[in-house]
Amino acid sequence: MKKNTVEKPIFYAAIIVALIVVIPMILNPDGANSLMNTAFGKLVNNFGWAYLWFAVISLILLMYIAFSNYGNIRLGEPGEKPQHSTFSWIAMLLCAGIGSSLLYWSSIEWAYYFMSPPYGAEPFSLAAVDWATSYGLFHWGVSAWAMYTLPTIPIAYVYWVRKNPSMKLSTACSGVIGEERAKGWLGKAIDIFFIFGLMGGCGTSIGLGTPMITAGLNTLFGIPKSFTVDLIIIICWCLVIGLSLYRGLEKGLKQLSTLNLKMAIFVLLFVLFVGPTFFILNTMSDGLGHMFQNFAKMSFWTDSVGGSGFPQGWTVFYWAWWIVVAPFMGIWVAKISKGRTLKELILAEIIWGSVGCWLSYSVLGNYALYLEINNIVPITGIIANQSTYDAICAMLLSLPMGKVILFMFISTMFIFLSTTMDSAAFTTALVASKDLEFGEDPVKWYRVFWGFLLAALPIALLFSGGALRALQTSSAVASPPIILIFIVMTISFFIWVREDGALEKYSGNTRVDKGEFNEE
Repeated sequence: MKKNTVEKPIFYAAIIVALIVVIPMILNPDGANSLMNTAFGKLVNNFGWAYLWFAVISLILLMYIAFSNYGNIRLGEPGEKPQHSTFSWIAMLLCAGIGSSLLYWSSIEWAYYFMSPPYGAEPFSLAAVDWATSYGLFHWGVSAWAMYTLPTIPIAYVYWVRKNPSMKLSTACSGVIGEERAKGWLGKAIDIFFIFGLMGGCGTSIGLGTPMITAGLNTLFGIPKSFTVDLIIIICWCLVIGLSLYRGLEKGLKQLSTLNLKMAIFVLLFVLFVGPTFFILNTMSDGLGHMFQNFAKMSFWTDSVGGSGFPQGWTVFYWAWWIVVAPFMGIWVAKISKGRTLKELILAEIIWGSVGCWLSYSVLGNYALYLEINNIVPITGIIANQSTYDAICAMLLSLPMGKVILFMFISTMFIFLSTTMDSAAFTTALVASKDLEFGEDPVKWYRVFWGFLLAALPIALLFSGGALRALQTSSAVASPPIILIFIVMTISFFIWVREDGALEKYSGNTRVDKGEFNEE
């Protein structure tokens, strides 16, 4: 390892940009919130259609790549075996991509649609139930995971097939913008955009995860909700994240992700089989059927005449959020996918990612709905009068061994956030490094440093009130340039495949010498 692998321009510029944005938010959180909400409102009201179309086009394009000759391209040499077992690979993919946000939203998102349904449905009606059980599946389904998968393809190709040791977004754009611009100010700007967006993503995870765990500890042990408790939780997070990053990909992130997935599966199976099993399964079938039946409608709806704001406040915001976080997933999944074909990669991300989210939404969300409509636990009333976190605690406590399951739930959430922050720090360290050899990881101290930094800025905002929300919204405002970056990356991928003769090499029709992939 070379002594100095820090990419100083990216390193310092990312920190400076973050501070320029974050400090005013800390000093004036209300003003920052108002400004960001206004900016985002104008963005989604005028260009919401573009986000909706981008999601659909991404899904169609990826299906074309998967089921055409492009899908035969293997990340590595022809016949190369996968680096990780399928279970470990999927575990690392899921745990990085969904995090603690999935457990939170799958438990509670249905309630918002039940209370304020789309398409003019009556609140708390049977029509509201249909939308409540299907819209969350849509927002965490194939369209969302397609946007996660799209940047993975060019990053994985340029790294594993072209053997370029850089996993930066700027490198994945070089097929269009050229090597010189990719290494110059334009490339630096692309990579800084990625890091800033990721800070907002980490802020969301911390902003949802910390209050949920605090509420769980308060319910279980009577520990009061306070700044001190939040701080202790975050310190514990940082210690776990730092240890995992120090141990590396194999001994740290892989083991933590595998443990996390097993815990999540246990919680879901317990709720499914101890709770109202047949209601959950029947309602899951209803929700999936309603989603697929209305998929096109939900994918393109802007409500331009009705002006309800529902698609802008939910679908477009979700799509902007997936887009902002997607570059991190692209780098992470590319890094762990050696030996996989593009078809395997695309189908695993889109199918297994969606299925994992659908199971969580169907089990936790439908169980909570059962409690609501049967007047067992007034979930919507608790949300209105207390908080969403208290509603989730009440839902889990209604189960047999409820306190044990609540403890398992917040423990799984704790580890989910750890794996998300781990992989985020790992990929950020890759982007902010230089002169790495092919297959080489960033130095340990640098990975740990980014883990603490990605946590530190959202933590500062969390304790300053509404400023964290402003950071989340501001990073979503950064999504339009990232869409343009994705388009450039995708065009670069097709250019490289044609230049390299990769379709012939990986179909076995024509022998291509290894050295040809490095020729200009």
